[in-house]
Formats: sequence, structure tokens, C-alpha cells
Amino acid sequence: MQFSLATVATFAAAVSALVCPYTKRDAVEAFTSPALSSADHVTCPKDTPVSCSSGAGSADLCCTESPGGVLVLTQFWDWTPAIGPDDLFTLHGLWPDNCDGSYAQFCDKSMEVQSVAAVLQQLGETELLDKMNKIWIPNRGSTDSFWTHEWNKHATCMSTLKDKCYSSDAPQYQSLADWAHTVVNVFETVNTYKFLEAAGITPDSSKTYAKTDFLNALNSNFDGKQVHISCKSGYISEVWYYFHLKGSVVSGQYLPIDDIGSSSCPDQIKFPPKDGSGGTPTPPTDPSDPPSGGSKGFINISGQSGCLISNGHWYTSGTCATYTLGESQYGGITLTSSKGPCDVVNGQFSCASGNNAGQFTQDGSNIVYGGKSDWSAPSVPSGSQQVGVSPGSAGGSVSFNLVFAAK
Repeated sequence: MQFSLATVATFAAAVSALVCPYTKRDAVEAFTSPALSSADHVTCPKDTPVSCSSGAGSADLCCTESPGGVLVLTQFWDWTPAIGPDDLFTLHGLWPDNCDGSYAQFCDKSMEVQSVAAVLQQLGETELLDKMNKIWIPNRGSTDSFWTHEWNKHATCMSTLKDKCYSSDAPQYQSLADWAHTVVNVFETVNTYKFLEAAGITPDSSKTYAKTDFLNALNSNFDGKQVHISCKSGYISEVWYYFHLKGSVVSGQYLPIDDIGSSSCPDQIKFPPKDGSGGTPTPPTDPSDPPSGGSKGFINISGQSGCLISNGHWYTSGTCATYTLGESQYGGITLTSSKGPCDVVNGQFSCASGNNAGQFTQDGSNIVYGGKSDWSAPSVPSGSQQVGVSPGSAGGSVSFNLVFAAK
């Protein structure tokens, strides 16, 4: 029996489709940076260096983000209680991490606002607010307090959002409106739920999914770069996308890079539905979460004698102060002594009545600030001497961890 070449080709194609079906995960999808612009921001030259590159340190800080040259777009999967649409990883924020993975926070009090919603309403951004109320939702507190926290903590550390980067006739707080538009636009380019769904990974209380399958589904839609996933007690909780940036936060090009952190997810991941179908799983708990009522204890210096006293200084000849470790509203912990809230002020750990409550985290029992678990001081105190301590290596040649010891 004779077959035409066309018939043979058609048959071969059909067999190939049956044997080796194409799936979206087999190919890397190119990430497309959102088209961003700001009429009021200074115009940046085409040869602006990419953040964290060799030329970034000496570049115009209105056009090159520095020192926070790693931009991190973060998303929640809040399923108990259910937050946001059933088919959406909701928006957490856009954070400027330093190139070494550490980060600054609450950098410029002159940029802080009392209400992001009020500012956007004043600028006529009603459509933007409507969208934010659907996709940018906290798991506690109001949406406005959450957005305000994100602006005050993270956006005030973005060098390209400073007032000097805007024209003199720009409306007040135009940088905030531009920032909010940017965060939403970048978020919409990385639809985590759709990436997973296309790979056959959908919420199901009776299933677990291989971590490798989870990551393949996300990485293949992000220029093949490694995406960060976080879990609590084996349940997916957050997804982070890392970028370098060419240009300003509000008009630049977002360039995918590999995850610079480490995943907290096990080899098998639980992905429960938000609507409770298929049963109601046990809510996840995280042993690193502080107790809701606060925990009291001392803060010791690892490998050294002494501890922190109530003003936050290191002391070796007296009684350790009692610190209260509490839960910060939007993640992490707060610390308080009898002197008042604790924060890092002018580069040093400080507890005083006039302080804001700084946002810390924990790595086991170690106190972490700005992603740094190491602390330092210029010397070991002796006698009645008190010595200030600083996060990272900025404080001096004596390095250690601050260890919370519960009473």
C-alpha cells in the first residue's frame, strides 16, 4: 500500500503528540517587564547601569536603585482564613533588598505618611484604589494600614523615589502614586496561580505536590530563573520573585534573577483551597511565630559575658533587663524593655520611650534585623562601661549574635 508524503507526515505528527505531549513546563516562557512610566520623574539615560552591577555604586541614584538593588515582588497564599479571590495569590509588596541579601527599613521619616489611601484619594486614584482593595490585602488589620506599612517600611528606602528625583511642579506625594501603580503592574506580570494551574497544580486538600514540580512551574514562566517559595508547616504560604532593575523603580525595566534566599518548603508541599472544598485542613502553625500574648526574657551576647540592659546597651557588670517579645502586625517581632519600644536608631540598637517599635525577626533564638543575624560592637565592655551594639559589622570588630532567652 502506498502513502503520500503528506499522509505520512500527518500520521507522524499525531504519534508524536501522543507520545510526547507538549506541556507549558517543557519550555521557558520569557518574562516581559511591565511598561512603566512617570511624567514627573526625571528622565534616565539609556545607558543607566543595572542595579547591583559594577557601575551602580557611582550612578545617579535617581536612575539606579542603590543600595537596595534587588527588588523582590512578594505574594501571599492565605487560605485559613481565606483572604482574597480563590484563584489568586494576593499581593504582599515590592521590597528593595541590598545586593548581599540584607535590607534596610523605615529609611526616611520625611517620606512617611499616615494613610496611603488618603493620599491616593487626594490624587484622584480611585481606579487604582479599587484594584488594590481586591488584590493587595493583609491577613490582619485594614488594607490602608497594610499599604501604609509597606510604603513607610520599604518604599522610603528606594533611592529613585526621593523628592529630588521628581520635577519641582509634581503634585505632592506623586512618588507614592507612581510606586503603587508600579507594585500593582509588576504583580500582574507574575500570576502565580495561573503558572501553577497551567502545570496541573491546583488547590486540593487531599493532595501534596512535589517541590520540584512547584518550582518548575514557576521558574519556567520567569525566564528560567529560580523563584522563592515559603511554607509554614508544609503548607505553601508565600512566593517571591527577585529582580535587578535598569532605571528607576517607577519607569525602569525589571530583569528576573535567581532567588538569593533559601526555601522553607519540604519536598512535598500542601496547597489547600481557600474555599474549604475537600474538607477543612488543620491551620498551619509555625514554631518561630511569637506567642500572641508576648514572651519575656533576656537578650544575651553569644560567646561573650554580659547581656543587654534596658536602654539596649551591652553591659557585663549588672542585671540583665527583661525584654518583651511581641508579634509585629505584619510579620516579624517587636522588642520592648522598661525604657520603651526598641528599634535601630542611628545605626545602634536602642530602647526608649520616643522610639517607634522596630520590626525584627528571629532565626531560632537569634534576633535578626534587616536580614542580618550577626551584630557587632567596637569592644567588649568592662567594669561599669556600656557599649552600643549594631546590626551586621557596622558596629566594630567584636561580632556576635543577640540571643533571646525566655524566662
